[in-house]
Amino acid sequence: MISRTAENSFWISRNIERVLMLANSLEVAYGVELETYGDTEEVWYPLVVVLGGEREFKNKYGYSSKSNTRKIQKFLVWDKENQSSIYSSLASARENARIIRDLISADMWEEINETWLWINAAETHRFSTTNLGDFCKKIIKFCFLWIGFYHNFILRNDTYNFMKMGLLIERADFTLRLGDVHYHRKIKLDESINETMNESQYWQQMLLSTMSKDAFMRKSELDVTRVDIAEFLLKGDDYPRTIAFCLNDALSILKKMSHPSTGIGMKSRAKLEGILEYLDKSSVTSLLEKNHDFITYFIDELGELSMLISKEFFISDVDYYIAMLENQK
Repeated sequence: MISRTAENSFWISRNIERVLMLANSLEVAYGVELETYGDTEEVWYPLVVVLGGEREFKNKYGYSSKSNTRKIQKFLVWDKENQSSIYSSLASARENARIIRDLISADMWEEINETWLWINAAETHRFSTTNLGDFCKKIIKFCFLWIGFYHNFILRNDTYNFMKMGLLIERADFTLRLGDVHYHRKIKLDESINETMNESQYWQQMLLSTMSKDAFMRKSELDVTRVDIAEFLLKGDDYPRTIAFCLNDALSILKKMSHPSTGIGMKSRAKLEGILEYLDKSSVTSLLEKNHDFITYFIDELGELSMLISKEFFISDVDYYIAMLENQK
């Protein structure tokens, strides 16, 4: 597989997963706002911050706009200059699908193209403004349908491996970012046994935002507490949306894709092994004590992992590969 095709495969699934998780997070926030009458800075603005769009948002809409629900929703859903918005992520996914159209099924192309035409219709924009919840539900259904096609209609080859790896890394990254919402909502994680109502509500919202509530509630040995929820989301090994499950799955793919004889992929593999070792050796209690710092560190580590994957598999840098091969002599 040529490097450009590998990169398209990696990013198409990464963008679809971002669309899925952002749409779900917006639907949860929409429900929270209706149920609690929470103010915009509490409910909506933390999503802008954890997705890394704070500076861009303030520069474009002004500092006071962090209290404007409509502008925040516009930024997260429709802003073409915000690379993490639903519109921009879907545009990138559709372009990647167009480029590798011969490697994906006809159903996958038709579904993403139909959704692209739908989201560009004027009535869809009005629909998202008047009923954000139903708009998000439709986006979520598209994403799950597309992921279902990808799991069932793609040969288990390099295309599939790069697509799955992109999905897993994005899922882990987005879940970690959602875990930092409490910091920007100024919800102090209670050190006492009895947690505050705000914190309890936050953790339940975290389960909803990560699409993990049903799975968590089926584990009778767990209670709805910060320690049990954090333990499940960080270290659970039997649910495909936990950090440990995603990264272990990504590591198994990297082991298939790396080549010890040439060194290709070995740095990415070593990086991911180090991340997993850090997670495994750190107790959930210790991670909760420094939750914001831990999440920031972990997101930075995943960013470095993505750059290594890009450098080792996607960038056509002849000098890099020559130097790498010479080091093997």
